[in-house]
Amino acid sequence: MKLRFRAEAQRDLQEIGDYIGRDNRQAARRFVRLLRGKCGILAANPHIGRERLELRPGIRSYPVGRYVIFYRVLGRSVEIVNVVHGSRDIEAMF
Repeated sequence: MKLRFRAEAQRDLQEIGDYIGRDNRQAARRFVRLLRGKCGILAANPHIGRERLELRPGIRSYPVGRYVIFYRVLGRSVEIVNVVHGSRDIEAMF
């Protein structure tokens, strides 16, 4: 399947990298690469994430450490919607 990132998800990844990079730039780059790699896994296996009908129809989530990737399957594409820290008020986001 094709992998797409919404602008919000791209911004999330940038902000995660910036936040971690304040203390350790190498760790930030590694972690953002890890997150992007997990997004690639979701594109290859789009139904491994948990359905999140309580948030919005079609939204799925996949945890990576303390972060959560939110995505949806659209035809032959996987669209990454957001990547956020699990401590955030996720229901308020959707």
